[in-house]
Amino acid sequence: MMSSLMSEKEHEQSSQLEEYSQLLDNKAARIRQLERQLRELVADGDSGSKNVSVPVVQSVEVEGVLLETGQNLLQVHLNQVR
Repeated sequence: MMSSLMSEKEHEQSSQLEEYSQLLDNKAARIRQLERQLRELVADGDSGSKNVSVPVVQSVEVEGVLLETGQNLLQVHLNQVR
């Protein structure tokens, strides 16, 4: 009983870590894209006529919670050992 509960918790935590890893990878890719666009703007700064399209994400869902642009999700997990 106890080992199956621990196994289930380990699987759940592993799944959450994979999801968080994917979210971080997506964020890193977005940051690289924006940095690349910024470098292009700086390099072409003299022309002043270049338009850069930046896709705007209005909302994203994280663990069933819909977050609007500019909002963050903070989770606090507290465990008590007896």
